[in-house]
Amino acid sequence: MKKIKFILLVLLVFCTGCSHSSIPEEKEKQVSEETQAPFEQDTCFKYHYEQLNERQQILYQEMYNIIFNIEEEGKISNKDVNDIKVVHEALIYDHPELFYVEMETVYDDYRLKPTYYFEKDEILTYREQLEEAKEDILADLPKKDTYEQMYYIYEYVINNVRYDENSQNNQLLISSMLNHETVCTGYAKMIQYLMQEIGVNTSLIVGGFFDENNQLQRHAWNMIEYDNDYYYIDATWGDDEENQMVLNEYFMFSSEDMLKFYTPETKYNTTSNLQNTYFIKNNLYFEQYDISLLVKAVNKEDRTMLLRFSEDIYPNAKNRLTQTNDVFDILTKAGIEEEYINYSCDDRFQVIKVMW
Repeated sequence: MKKIKFILLVLLVFCTGCSHSSIPEEKEKQVSEETQAPFEQDTCFKYHYEQLNERQQILYQEMYNIIFNIEEEGKISNKDVNDIKVVHEALIYDHPELFYVEMETVYDDYRLKPTYYFEKDEILTYREQLEEAKEDILADLPKKDTYEQMYYIYEYVINNVRYDENSQNNQLLISSMLNHETVCTGYAKMIQYLMQEIGVNTSLIVGGFFDENNQLQRHAWNMIEYDNDYYYIDATWGDDEENQMVLNEYFMFSSEDMLKFYTPETKYNTTSNLQNTYFIKNNLYFEQYDISLLVKAVNKEDRTMLLRFSEDIYPNAKNRLTQTNDVFDILTKAGIEEEYINYSCDDRFQVIKVMW
């Protein structure tokens, strides 16, 4: 099973230790007035920032400015260790491009000292390489609607990234964008990084799933804001490396489907309009088993037929398509004569894929 590994946030408090008392109003006001660019210029979708209280949002802005500028240390208005932990997570979840920050040390005089994975010159080099890689990827972005562009990114990530638990820096964006080897965190951060570049609000969702032994395994995936609604993408599970296939059931699925398979720890939004989920939007979802209707799902160019059925008819549809000659009858009606076929079934999504 593919799973996520997390880097633990370490917060050290020196001198007299951390203080949980309120910050004097004058000091908080003084620091917050200094909170300005680059945060004010940041256009990323800050979903996790929106979940913070006002005090934490001010801290978020201050920490963002320090980290974005790769400063050795900077002043903050809030030294509450729990707030810094919460804000650190929000920053990392909102900003895959802040790949280089590992943890922060907070001092009793309101100084924050970040610890970076790399030296400053290395970080700047990685930034340039990320920009170049992003431009190369998006140079072939289809000149179609946003939905098609999102699918291009999803397919690109799957076709160009390999899952490897032993890959270097596999919790960081550079593992997927530059090294092309990563784990689920890298897949999700690459999706987030590229989607935001084409103007699609994308968030990192962190949580887990229960494996075949009913053990909770860590995982990460994405929430997409599209057409005033929210959908989900999991490029890690969409990457069927064994069969070298892109699994479309993990592109633009609903919150209802998400909760069947995942246990999110971060906040998420529900899907209200199923019309933009992949199978419904592409007329590949069926609530009755009718061969004359299934013919429409035949893709002659790709030599595939992809189908999703409602839960109540899926068992019968699976039996008919895998145990009888119905598939060949469907292909004949579509003007295709084949002697051999292959198929795969995803029982969780009630999806059947036929290939010839």
